[in-house]
Amino acid sequence: MPYLPPDLPRLRTLRTWHAMWVERIDDAVATVEQRYLNAPAHVPCTFTQMPTPPNT
Repeated sequence: MPYLPPDLPRLRTLRTWHAMWVERIDDAVATVEQRYLNAPAHVPCTFTQMPTPPNT
């Protein structure tokens, strides 16, 4: 592949860097998922019409 380094040491470095970032992203996803699971349930709004303005 022309867009990857041609030598083994740089390929291994790139692979390590990639794995590190995938782990960080997975950790961030898990944190946000946990936040959503622990959030209070959404209460739907029962307000369906605009209020009538007062007579002036």
